[in-house]
Amino acid sequence: MQRYLMRRLVLAVPTLFGITLLIFLAMRVLPGDPLSALQGEGAIMVMSEEDIQAARHSLGLDRSLPEQYLSWMNDIAHLEFGHSFWRNEPIGGIIARRGPITAEIALMAIIISWLVGIPVGIVSAIWRNKWPDTVARLFVILFVAVPSFWIALLILLVMILGFTYRPPITIVYLWDDPWANLQMCLGPAFVLGITVAALTARMTRSATMEVLQEDYVRTARAKGLTESALVWRHVLRNALLPVVTVSGVALGGLLGGSVAVERAFLVPGLGTSLVTAVGERDWMMIQNLVLLYGVVFAAINLLIDMTYGWLDPRIRFDN
Repeated sequence: MQRYLMRRLVLAVPTLFGITLLIFLAMRVLPGDPLSALQGEGAIMVMSEEDIQAARHSLGLDRSLPEQYLSWMNDIAHLEFGHSFWRNEPIGGIIARRGPITAEIALMAIIISWLVGIPVGIVSAIWRNKWPDTVARLFVILFVAVPSFWIALLILLVMILGFTYRPPITIVYLWDDPWANLQMCLGPAFVLGITVAALTARMTRSATMEVLQEDYVRTARAKGLTESALVWRHVLRNALLPVVTVSGVALGGLLGGSVAVERAFLVPGLGTSLVTAVGERDWMMIQNLVLLYGVVFAAINLLIDMTYGWLDPRIRFDN
């Protein structure tokens, strides 16, 4: 296991290097830079050429591309993420302030997706082609087809008109005020969770139906094992392998932030920060957030592989 972990960590290095190189070059190839809004026709403020050059020097834009890249890598190695150009505040502070909210919403969404999706998928597989299966498939089709931001707007409309709900306008952490924090996070977590639950239910149904055809399942039935004990002791654990994969990929995407849902519920998460940075051409913010997402995805993929070995003891990591 330790050799496998070390090998995966070593393989993650070129992956992360490729991410940094691609996002760095993309920021330089795309038209416009952080100073483009300060000069030319339609500029939001007027600055002299001397001021523009001074700003370019402070951002390091007057250096060659290799020098800029190496400077960024040196900052990352020292855990220095630089400053946001427009907000003039440390990017590390923005991540530390908004990251816990996005992480909490993502984890709550995955928990909701498992609590809803796995039972629905199991019921659908056991009662295949019967009315519970029909209802389950309708649930899956509905929430896969309907955009999550539309569900968010519908829920908000019902809560505002029916219960005079008002979303919090400031960030409230769970350890500061649990009730206010749940008011802020539960809505977007439910919307995102129910969408992922539809995919989870679909994958659970397919995996459960496949496992139910295995020889050891028929042998267990022949020995008189009850259907509930058969499902919970033998079928579910083997059927969870593809579900874990789907949930892991979904978790990575949710940690990146669902911008539309965050905006609907007025939650200032990392996804909103990234979209705002793209609109403002805030290069340093974009580079560091994309790199953060790359690290998160790599860590989640490693965690998924480790979970495989726990769910299925036949999987070994020695080779």
